[in-house]
Amino acid sequence: MKNILVPKHRVLSEEEAEELLKRYNVTKDMLPKIKINDPGL
Repeated sequence: MKNILVPKHRVLSEEEAEELLKRYNVTKDMLPKIKINDPGL
């Protein structure tokens, strides 16, 4: 989807994901789930 309001998405590596979870002090269960029928996918 080409729109300046939609940020670029990419899959994180396992290391990047662990760093992100530690940085924000959250677990995977606390993050929103992206579903195939979500707008913009």
